[in-house]
Amino acid sequence: MRAKSTRRRLGQAALVLAAVTTASIITVPPAFADASCDRGEYCIYEDAGFTGDVYTTAGYLANYGNIRMTTSDWHGIGALLNNSTSSWINNGYTGAYSRVRVYREPNNVGEMWSGVPGQTSSYVGNGNNDDASSHRWTN
Repeated sequence: MRAKSTRRRLGQAALVLAAVTTASIITVPPAFADASCDRGEYCIYEDAGFTGDVYTTAGYLANYGNIRMTTSDWHGIGALLNNSTSSWINNGYTGAYSRVRVYREPNNVGEMWSGVPGQTSSYVGNGNNDDASSHRWTN
């Protein structure tokens, strides 16, 4: 009887450990990996000229909300991503879903600009500076 109870507890502990490990993997934000603009990523910079804090992602982001950028000097807390874009790089792959479209509001409302792979903007312009709130990859 005691062996069954021990096995059941070990099984329950293994399930809890698996759930915690899975939850940790799922909740890791897509940014903060590094400050480089790797192949396949859309890279957002806080300042003109691809400077300042940076956010890199290969994913779709419907609401920049309270997401923080990676600090340019790796110290302190990065700037909020929402309403902080001044320059960007589309380092994505060519083919399906290669164009990045950027929007003024969350949930892809009010398109401001789009760019194909290899396209960059060292300054988004006075009318768009620090106004981006979401982006998505499209054809």
